[in-house]
Amino acid sequence: MNKRKFINANRSIDIAGFANDCRPCNRKTGECQGNNAKFTFNRKTNAVNLVSTKRISPKVEIFAPYGRGYWKTRRTGRL
Repeated sequence: MNKRKFINANRSIDIAGFANDCRPCNRKTGECQGNNAKFTFNRKTNAVNLVSTKRISPKVEIFAPYGRGYWKTRRTGRL
């Protein structure tokens, strides 16, 4: 959610393990239609939830924006 608090989705049981980011480049190639969910963060409880922003039919992939910080880190390899 920021540089000090993030979701580690390296296991399929983690909340983020079930969502990908539908970026503009993915939309252009037809890989996805756009994001249909978002991550919310409760500062009081430090809980992260994945919340749908559109109706998601069964067997449809969940897409949620990862944020600029994530993609910047992926490019540079630094936190």
